[in-house]
Amino acid sequence: MPVKYLETTSCFKHLASAELKRLFSIAKTVRVPANTIIFSKDEAGETFFVVNSGRVKIFTTTATDRTKTLAYLGPGDFFGEMALLGGKVRSASARAEEDSELLVITKANFNRLIKKDGEFTLQLLHTLSERLRKADEEIEALLFHNMLGRLAGAILKLCGEVPPGCEPPGIEMSIQELADYIGTTREPLSRALAMLKRAGMLDYKDRKISIKDIARLRAIAPQHQ
Repeated sequence: MPVKYLETTSCFKHLASAELKRLFSIAKTVRVPANTIIFSKDEAGETFFVVNSGRVKIFTTTATDRTKTLAYLGPGDFFGEMALLGGKVRSASARAEEDSELLVITKANFNRLIKKDGEFTLQLLHTLSERLRKADEEIEALLFHNMLGRLAGAILKLCGEVPPGCEPPGIEMSIQELADYIGTTREPLSRALAMLKRAGMLDYKDRKISIKDIARLRAIAPQHQ
């Protein structure tokens, strides 16, 4: 894997070329086929991952076999750090949604990075803080917002930042994938999708969600969206 991949990764982009080469020398690159489990919840965590290409799903499964999708990660995102920061075991599972290429760093080298590289540690803390904030928002949405608001908020989050005057990107997901992401089941989600479609806020066809009226979606989403 060329060092240039690391230059776009948030936790490593501050490093000079020589430092990136040293980092590359202590890591390895693995290719993971689509639909492959990278690690499972509650197993021992000995590695830290950075996504070079592809898409990774972070999820958890309840005692009743319901799945909750926590995040979808793409190039430049990292995962697997929680088990290396005192958690001991994985707090969630990870699966490659597409053919993916991952940078893998062992626990020993991860600990050296934390001790020697203040910028890496700060970026790691910033990302962890942001993930905790999003988790708090999801808990609030589950407690206080109806399905329409939760769906609108989830769609806006999946779209990411949309600059003024730009058309929102389409989202490709199945009904079940979207239900897992929101933390609900197919039936109420399908009803909510149909209502937003009838209201002219979005369209859903062949696994693709197209936003038709982003202003109205924002109006019914939780305020922090």
